[in-house]
Amino acid sequence: MKYYLIGISGIGMSALAFMLKDLGYEVLGSTKEKNYICSLLENNGIKVIYGHKEDNITKDIDFVVYSSAIKKDHIELKRARKLSLALLHRSDLLNDLINLHKKNILVTGTHGKTTTTSLISYIFYKAKRILESRGIKYDDNSTCLRLYKGGRKAYCTCCEKCLCQAGTL
Repeated sequence: MKYYLIGISGIGMSALAFMLKDLGYEVLGSTKEKNYICSLLENNGIKVIYGHKEDNITKDIDFVVYSSAIKKDHIELKRARKLSLALLHRSDLLNDLINLHKKNILVTGTHGKTTTTSLISYIFYKAKRILESRGIKYDDNSTCLRLYKGGRKAYCTCCEKCLCQAGTL
């Protein structure tokens, strides 16, 4: 399966890109401009295309993923519709990925989500249980949210979300 993410270098979309890559899917996507997340994506074998163009969307793509930040008349989204490609909203894909596991832990709130998610991840690590642990934001200074990759073998998923996103699960 091949996934194309419009706006791949955003926090939410990049997290999905890493999850899809960890599951063995081919992942690529576009972004307006380069940021530090682009290097992380590229270093993990995820192709980043700079600039949104109609030609970026090809017939061999299985799913085009977009977020609420992408307008309905976005050039790549229009091209995907023209080619009759499957479209997935970011929240629907996240829900599908999280539901790969029988058990899920959702950490929400105003403050302390990253700390709580990190502590849960550490407990699972010490208990030698595989946990798919993800957060809204991670970079070189907070890789603990990505250390314990589980993919399809994970015992459960721990996901950090803000309250406004919790309804998507």
